[in-house]
Amino acid sequence: MNHQIIVDSTPHLSAEDFAALRENLHEQRLFRQEQLRQLAGPVALRIEDRLQQQDAAREGRGGFLADSDEARVRE
Repeated sequence: MNHQIIVDSTPHLSAEDFAALRENLHEQRLFRQEQLRQLAGPVALRIEDRLQQQDAAREGRGGFLADSDEARVRE
């Protein structure tokens, strides 16, 4: 672990330095937001696929149970 001692003798930043830092942070933020959008796309698709599979499984079980109930009624 690095322990740094920060002394008050650090140089003060100018208005131009702050403007450059702000612009850089803004660009980084836009980049990260785009990354999140790209990552969320496949996740959203996987969630949708999973929900469709669950619905299909429920429909399959529902049909199976209905067939079983019909068979019992006929007996």
